[in-house]
Amino acid sequence: MTSKNSLKKYCSLSKYLEQNDKELYSVFENLCGISLLRPQRDSTGVTMLIPKEKAYRQKIINAAYSTSPEVATAMLKSLVLRDYYPTPSSFGTSVVNLLGQKVSIDETSDTLVKLDKTLTLSQDKKFVPLNRDNMAVYFLTGKGEISTANPMATIVKKSTKTGGAASSSEKKDLQKYLEDIYVTEMGKVDNIYVKKVYFQLKFLTDNKVEKYDINDYLGNDEFSDSFLLDMYCELCAKGCFKTLLKLFQSNDEGIASVTKEKYTLIKSQTIGSNENTILPDAYNNRVNGIQGPMDIRERIHKYYGDDTQSLGKDLFIVFSNINRDLWKTEPTAEDKITSFRNYAYLASKVYTCCGDLLKSEFDIARDLTLYGNLLKSDVFKFTPKASFTDELLPIPATLPSPLDMKLYSLSGFINRPTNSVSGGSSEYAYLLKDL
Repeated sequence: MTSKNSLKKYCSLSKYLEQNDKELYSVFENLCGISLLRPQRDSTGVTMLIPKEKAYRQKIINAAYSTSPEVATAMLKSLVLRDYYPTPSSFGTSVVNLLGQKVSIDETSDTLVKLDKTLTLSQDKKFVPLNRDNMAVYFLTGKGEISTANPMATIVKKSTKTGGAASSSEKKDLQKYLEDIYVTEMGKVDNIYVKKVYFQLKFLTDNKVEKYDINDYLGNDEFSDSFLLDMYCELCAKGCFKTLLKLFQSNDEGIASVTKEKYTLIKSQTIGSNENTILPDAYNNRVNGIQGPMDIRERIHKYYGDDTQSLGKDLFIVFSNINRDLWKTEPTAEDKITSFRNYAYLASKVYTCCGDLLKSEFDIARDLTLYGNLLKSDVFKFTPKASFTDELLPIPATLPSPLDMKLYSLSGFINRPTNSVSGGSSEYAYLLKDL
């Protein structure tokens, strides 16, 4: 019987098993296999198959507590599919499990998936994911079992077949294109992200997108700008992704002429006149009396109140600034690329809306890094501007500072705007007309 305190939505497959199938959960846990239930980095998600046949389940349990537990581990891996299959009809011919083996699909319908003449999959409607759209659970019924000796399969990356899949796929393709280009020009001032944000702002202003305030999705450099604007475009300008990807792939010579100065200029034009540099409260009052990490969130919420949109945006800017500093200071080129790719992965796969950073529970290291740096920097209560003073705010001795973390000020990341140069045209003339 379901308790009134039982979860109705689940943040992970392991939590679902822990509540609904303790027997199978214990096997995963005792074999240190909980990580198998998490999405693989190069997949669209994860799908778990729960065997209902008693003999099949008992075979897994017996193997787990035998002298050959690796047999049970292989059987568990055969029951976890590398990708996310939201409906029975979404199963194709390239289904692969965590053994790297192909799972043969004989037939699919709106309600069932037939693996062979004796095994059938039906979706477990009781599993409802919490704030995630990359996990699914199916019941495996029928005589027999999924073999652990199937031939190895070639892994094919697939696009998620959900609502808005076209625009999400285009956004993913654009972000991947930017990542690949940027790793060849690490540290370049006029990098691909500078160019991307420039054309993204031109697209939004030229198409008079006004459903939301663009200023609420602008950061303090081209990297935070890029991912924040992607969040904005997901809400009200999904066609922007397709247009920008086609533009970059066209190799128009006008693209190369976009500079940091032009990026700064169009950003200042988008923002408009905004010379208010006065913070909502004196800086010393913000940090006065703070003795440790647990005081930081309380102080932050004193100033932001219920404005979670602004707080989420400002935390994302700090997150981007910190990561940028980390990859710039890595000792080798390979380390720089790895650090940058880690940031890009998190920004595009985990923090996909401004509020995602607010969902994390209190953690000393994370709170000092994000909330602590936000409180002591001028990203606090951030308002986009086009030019800044060179004076940095001091780090107070009473506020604990994370190791190797600096004060992130706006002044080092945005230059004063300069005049652009006219000329250049192409198929995308409305974006290239000012170059």
